Parts: sequence; C-alpha cells; structure tokens
Amino acid sequence: MSTYTVVAIDPGWRNTGWCVLQGSKPIDAGVIINDTTKARRRTHSERTRDVMTDVMSVLKMYEPDLVVYERNLGSQSVRAATAMRAAFTIVVSSLNALGYGPERCIELTPQAVRKHITGKGTGTPKHLLNDWIRARPGFGLLTDILKDQGVVRSRQEHALDAALLGYVAIRMDEVRALLT
Repeated sequence: MSTYTVVAIDPGWRNTGWCVLQGSKPIDAGVIINDTTKARRRTHSERTRDVMTDVMSVLKMYEPDLVVYERNLGSQSVRAATAMRAAFTIVVSSLNALGYGPERCIELTPQAVRKHITGKGTGTPKHLLNDWIRARPGFGLLTDILKDQGVVRSRQEHALDAALLGYVAIRMDEVRALLT
C-alpha cells in the first residue's frame, strides 16, 4: 500500500481530539466538543450519541487503513477516571459499529507515547510533547487548520495529542509492517 491513511483519536468526555495522517503527513485535524453548557438540558445518552456520531463521521469521511487511539483510563480523581472511561468506550464502540477490528486498530497509552518520544514513560510535561509534534515537518500547519475551524488554543491540545499518537503509531515497526 503506497499511501495509507491513519486516523488518530485522543478520547475525552468534553473534548475528543482527532488527526488524519496520509502517509506520514497530517491532512486534517479537529476537536469534537461535547457542549457541557447544555448538559442540564440533555441526557447523558444524548451527549454520548452526539460524540459517537461525530467520531463515526470522521471515520466514514476518511476510511482509514488504521485507527490509533489513546487508552488512558487512570486519573487522580474518580470523576475524571469515569469520564475518561466513558470517552474511551465511545471511541471503541464507534470502531466496532463500523467494523474496525483489532487488525486495523492500535491502542497506545500516554506512557507508551512518551517512552517512544523521550525514551522514558514519565516526567515529560504534555505541553512539551505538543511543542515537539508541532516542530515535526508538516505538523506546524495543524495549528492553522484548527484556528480555521474556530478551535480555541486551550482545546487545540486535544488534536495535537491525537497527532502525536498518529506520529508514534506510524513509526512503530509492527504498524509499518501492517501498512506495507
């Protein structure tokens, strides 16, 4: 396969970041925003359905050869851990609903990404990793793409996290073997 498409997803209950890479170049990115200001007027299942629909729309639009997503189920607070688990479940459910099996999906933990980039699994602040991915050739345009979509800087980190996931995945030996 000469040109492959990878969709990378950084699940979050409030903000789910995504990035599309063709070959090793980013071509699109975005943030699915779960509008918590309307939360009192909408049920949990309605909000879940909205995020799932948006995740599935990205997958249908780009029909990726591979999907990589973050598996981060731990947190210092029970509430945050529950929200992360819900977001993770939405992404996995979306993949299953569209027929993406384990042969086309890769889960990466934040520790695995940090280890691939820095050589150690902890101790690197997230903002430094976001700066690192922006400095990669072609990845600097992600900020412009997100600005054009009206994504504010505080939410851009979610798409940049997804870009980092995609970047790491396509450089892993087992993924390269899958895509060739």
